[in-house]
Amino acid sequence: MKSYPLFCQLSELHTNRENELVWKESARWIKFVEVVEDSGRWSKPHVATISILSIIDLKNILSNGLVYLNLKSKPFKYFVDELVENMVKENMLNDDNVMEMKKILFLPHYQQYQKDFDDQLIVGETLKISKKKNKSEEILEKNDLINNGDENKFVFEDEFESTVEADDDEAYSIDFRSVDNFPIFDFKNKHFFKKIPDGSKTANILIGQVDFLKHEIGVFVKFSEPSSFYNITEVPVSTKYFFLLLGPKGSMYKYHRAGFSLATMLSDELFQNDLHEAQDRKDVITAVDDFLEQSTVIPPGQWDTSIRLEPPDRTPSKEERLILRMIKVKKDKPHFGGHEDDPCLKRTGRFCGGLIDDIKRKKRWYLSDFKDAFSFQCFPAIAFLYFACLAPIITFGGLLGFATDNYMGTIESLLSGLICGVLFSLFAGQPMTILGSTGPVLIFETILNTFSKSYGIDYIGFRCWIGLWISLFLILISITDLSFLVKYITRFTEELFAMLIAFIFVIESVDKLLKIRKSHRFTSNPYLYANEFNENSTSCFRCLHVNSTFDPNIFILNESVYTEKQCEHFGKGYIFQRECQHIPDVFFFSVILYLLTFLMVISFRYLKFSSFFSSTFRTILSNFSVVITILIMVFFDNIIGLDTPKLHVPSEFHPTIPDRGWFINPLERNEGKYWLVFAALPPAFLATILIFMDQHITAVIVNRKENKLKKSGGYHLDLFICAICIGINSVFGLPWFVAATVLSMNHVIALRKTSESTVPGEAPKLIGVMEQRVTGTVVFLLIGCSIFITEILSYIPMAVLYAIFMYMGVTPMGELEFFQRIQLLLMPKKHQPDLVYLRHVRLSRVHLFTIIQLICLVILFILKMNKKVSITFPLMVLALVFIRYALSYFFTEKELSYLDDILPGTGKKKKVLNVGEVNIDILEQARKGSIWRKGPNRADLTVRRNSVNMNQIVELIESKKASLLKSETN
Repeated sequence: MKSYPLFCQLSELHTNRENELVWKESARWIKFVEVVEDSGRWSKPHVATISILSIIDLKNILSNGLVYLNLKSKPFKYFVDELVENMVKENMLNDDNVMEMKKILFLPHYQQYQKDFDDQLIVGETLKISKKKNKSEEILEKNDLINNGDENKFVFEDEFESTVEADDDEAYSIDFRSVDNFPIFDFKNKHFFKKIPDGSKTANILIGQVDFLKHEIGVFVKFSEPSSFYNITEVPVSTKYFFLLLGPKGSMYKYHRAGFSLATMLSDELFQNDLHEAQDRKDVITAVDDFLEQSTVIPPGQWDTSIRLEPPDRTPSKEERLILRMIKVKKDKPHFGGHEDDPCLKRTGRFCGGLIDDIKRKKRWYLSDFKDAFSFQCFPAIAFLYFACLAPIITFGGLLGFATDNYMGTIESLLSGLICGVLFSLFAGQPMTILGSTGPVLIFETILNTFSKSYGIDYIGFRCWIGLWISLFLILISITDLSFLVKYITRFTEELFAMLIAFIFVIESVDKLLKIRKSHRFTSNPYLYANEFNENSTSCFRCLHVNSTFDPNIFILNESVYTEKQCEHFGKGYIFQRECQHIPDVFFFSVILYLLTFLMVISFRYLKFSSFFSSTFRTILSNFSVVITILIMVFFDNIIGLDTPKLHVPSEFHPTIPDRGWFINPLERNEGKYWLVFAALPPAFLATILIFMDQHITAVIVNRKENKLKKSGGYHLDLFICAICIGINSVFGLPWFVAATVLSMNHVIALRKTSESTVPGEAPKLIGVMEQRVTGTVVFLLIGCSIFITEILSYIPMAVLYAIFMYMGVTPMGELEFFQRIQLLLMPKKHQPDLVYLRHVRLSRVHLFTIIQLICLVILFILKMNKKVSITFPLMVLALVFIRYALSYFFTEKELSYLDDILPGTGKKKKVLNVGEVNIDILEQARKGSIWRKGPNRADLTVRRNSVNMNQIVELIESKKASLLKSETN
């Protein structure tokens, strides 16, 4: 069904300072209303409120006035001719008033952005609509003389051309010629025009009071094709609907109320659909009745109508409301299905079936994965991710060198990032996933190195066998479709894992900042660290002989031993000299850098949704928030000049242990110990579980429906590429890289797309993510090339990067429902937000579910941080799936549907109708008797003509109705 976004404009008849009538814009709608304030400016967009009485008045006007549906498009002057002629035919207008009516309709229109008009009237300057009399009156009179009283034939062109060509200071008029090719740049209000959605049409509503009418005249017109009435509209958008209401003086408030009500109703999508399908006056009246039926009345004593309602954060979609109008069902939405409906997780039963299907799905998008990267938004995303990935790679590289006795260090981590990151970004099923060296993998490497040293095994050779087994296991999982088990990972497990990784980022960020205090000691009193000075053969105060070298037996480490006066007793040849200078507080300055960086990047990030500055400036500042913040902090640190710890990147390309070589031959490094091939199986099995869970939990978080990804995922292909990377890295002695949860979530956040033409008053809507392969590829290519720009990177203070870590942990955490429920534990009931699950699940049950998750989170954290038991961390992550399954016995299906996702195969099989974000259980609603909309026969399901592509839905409902009726008959 054809549907247009609609811009509505309400213009009222006003008298200017020269007692001349003009049409003046008074309100406008795209979705929410903006009215012209008494001060002459637009109000903030707000929800329009109308009274029932005004709707009743509008119904009476539509019932008694002229209603034309599917009128042919024509220029405005011919449209006015036809309109006035029909008024006369319907005995609504006397022949004597024809000229007066046309004069009113041809009056000039002044839009709100034409502020010069009002300003000049206020200061008393001359602004003439005509030189001696109203120009439209002159035209009408001349046409009357030329055509001998035939009002249907007019000559506009010459007169109006002369008016347009007149000096602007002496005349101002409107050209009523056909303006089908009206140039957009002629309009001054370009800023507002950008907010009009593409494909929009206009509804022009004109109301006024005149002295030549004794009764109301109402006209409603719907054009079959939009007409180009640009001269009466604020923006160059063609007119689909036209409404005119004129009446005798004394009832202007009533006319305003009726016009305001119609404009408000036209801003409603369902009402627009009803009018689009309307064939006669009765259908129009029915549309008004349906609008009134869905409206909510607020008691007058419980709300001050002068208070404007702010636009809500979310409004129901047109599809949701269509179904809810047909089927009376609650609007609240539980979580249904989890990942069960994801076609990527369907088990094919064929050898390599899932892997081949993933390749076929991604093949059709592969070219667009590169074309879609030609967007300005990708540049700040690349810059942000470069620093976001580089810092942890270098940090984990240093930790890995310590944990593996430098068999793998920073240079190996950079090379691994280059190989794995580029391969995964180019060939993986979900390129939005970012690979990295994760904490669980670091723990595994630490345990493996300790074990190898204990039994006299060459660590890097033994690790090569383990890596090759892991690669084989992961390939087997990929080709046997075992990745379908991911659908049993619900929101419970996803959010626990995401919260753990985000929490670790926050903890590690603070911990690394505090370590600066140990590496950069501060003192304003050198006596404070006398022992340290002594151990380092450093003296702060010396009693020296001027003409001799320093005697180590004559120096002071503490003022209680020798003072300045005591030094004088040695004689004239001795002086008291201070050689230890003040040590600046580098740690305190690092804390300042840390806090400023975090606050600035958060402020810049969310400046996009504020009202400050222009939208273009806000967007640029928000997209480049991380890069701009780092540059500012580097400049600030350089100006102060303290010796803060800086980012260190290796400048030479060779293994951390030069004798190790790049190629690892496991047979040579553990010569004669062939049994290690099979001894590597148990640790390889544990590592496979860890990598499988780490990779796929991150993937399901990225692929969630909330992110509105269009190109689907590829779980089997992701794991296959990951297996290839692990095999390569094992042979070359490089760290294993798997999906990094926080980095991947930040990658998605950085590339989110919001609607460009935002309705005034409405927050920008997420329309998807810029899915492509270029950002990840470029980021890891730059990481590999970082050894060539070490001098530039060495200016970046580590405290700034630690703050970026904090930002990366905090940003995804705020989007987790788990974090939201943790906040509820600390809130009194009266201050709790109106959340959907709180309406349907008792608060005590919500808290119980949250506490269970918290306990699991604490256990995971303890296992990860405790080196003695950290080897069991992969098993605990796997156990989360079984814990979630056990919750099905303690919580009802309804409770779990709102607090989590329903596990596949655990609930009753239901036919669920998905429309947008609404889920309707047809069988359940039918048994309740609420599926039927009372029609003429009270037993029929009423299906409206205006339903959007509803044929399949209607057939489904009808079939269910028939089966139910048949079963009841039997």
